[in-house]
Amino acid sequence: LEEHDCAYPEFSEAALASLDEFRERCRPDGSWEIPDEEFARRRDLRDKQIFPIDPPTARDLDDALHIESLGNGLFEVGVHIADVSYFVRPGTALDAEACERSTTVYMVHRAFTMLPKLLTEQLCSLNAHVERLAFSCIFVIDENGLLADPTQYPPWFGRTVIRPCCRLHYGHAQEMIEGTLTAEHFPPEISPSGAGHTVASVVESVRLLNAIAVRRRAWRFENGSLRLDRPKVYFRLDASTGLPISV
Repeated sequence: LEEHDCAYPEFSEAALASLDEFRERCRPDGSWEIPDEEFARRRDLRDKQIFPIDPPTARDLDDALHIESLGNGLFEVGVHIADVSYFVRPGTALDAEACERSTTVYMVHRAFTMLPKLLTEQLCSLNAHVERLAFSCIFVIDENGLLADPTQYPPWFGRTVIRPCCRLHYGHAQEMIEGTLTAEHFPPEISPSGAGHTVASVVESVRLLNAIAVRRRAWRFENGSLRLDRPKVYFRLDASTGLPISV
């Protein structure tokens, strides 16, 4: 880490001070009071059934999805990314430190983050049941995952306000796809909130996204896409120290 300049120190007081105006608007429940002017300049997607799907140990939930059937075999899909640019202003001390770090370096037992935890785990983490600022891409595809006529259904890109209805991890999604996690056997801690969002509708959305992805992937391979299989490395950690003890 030292050799490659990745052993980052803690963030400077000046960098953390760049976030003071946002820290003051944080609520005890982890939500954040979004200024009224942001609602006026952003597309309001809080009624959409949006949810992230991440590893179970993830704390920085930076992307989420939604899908809606439009009829006639067409579907609206939304990809939502946390809008970090609202919080990291150009020319600030935090902007300079984030540029210096360039990325988050993940170790087995810890991470050297590009941004402070107030952003990565709270304000810019798309946690369930709280309003968040996002940058979204919304497009229309058919049941094979191919883009619909862009003259009739132009893709939309822009800043939004979202409210994820629940948080899923990869295991949940896989069990929904396989049919072993159903509305009748749904963990209460991940139950969706929001008008019209039900366990059954979340399960349906996940299965629909997967079905379209399978057909889209098949189309890619038929048209020359390559598949690169790489082995995955897992570590056993010491229960008391959190350090790796074997591979």
